[in-house]
Amino acid sequence: MDLTLNWIVYGGVGLMFLGLILQTMQRARARERGHEALRDLAERRGMSFDLVGKKRGARQQVRLSDMSRGLSLTISPGRPSKKGRTDGGSTVFHMQKPDFPGGLAIYSPELHRDLPGALSTFSGILDSDLARRALSRFLDADMAKGLGELQAFPPPGGLTMSVLANVDPHPWFDPAAILRAIDAGPKGRNGEGRTLVIVNRGGLDLRDTLAVTTPEAVEALLDRGLALQADLMAGAERSRSVGPI
Repeated sequence: MDLTLNWIVYGGVGLMFLGLILQTMQRARARERGHEALRDLAERRGMSFDLVGKKRGARQQVRLSDMSRGLSLTISPGRPSKKGRTDGGSTVFHMQKPDFPGGLAIYSPELHRDLPGALSTFSGILDSDLARRALSRFLDADMAKGLGELQAFPPPGGLTMSVLANVDPHPWFDPAAILRAIDAGPKGRNGEGRTLVIVNRGGLDLRDTLAVTTPEAVEALLDRGLALQADLMAGAERSRSVGPI
């Protein structure tokens, strides 16, 4: 009886491990198919396809790039949750132009109405060498340097969005064009916007706060970013001709 029970237990454990192995193999094959589809998309758009970053497997980053045009799109997969969804992750379409000689501007869906008062305290905490060094692990150097100087700048014309910057960006960039790019982006489960637009000395980032993985969604993001770049370039060049901020 004991021997029979042991075989049942061992058999159950073996089946469990076999199921896990098969599940892992299925996910790996699905990931490979997804990479192949994105590789085809990159080739069609005249971009290169690379797997980058230290992490491997499901958490490895995917990058489509065109260095001749100063473009790169980086997909950072989120962490699979217990409910079968993938939480977190991000997709960043970086364009070297236009840039913001004045420093840093972050455009987002509308934040809390008490943001300006809270920001003065928050920025004071960030305005230190220690905070900037810590944040530089997650942000580029220019962005981390400017966080301690952020202020809220209400957008003109009653546009519903939040603008944080270290100097007024409105003379340089068309907030209506930026809002169109934000509104056209993906939405969360409660309908909230999931897109940020960041402009600094390094260029323009269209940043979705989730991992965009299907070829259709990636191509839509590329088109959205290039349209935004085209909308902003003319205004940025006009402002640049007037002189630096």
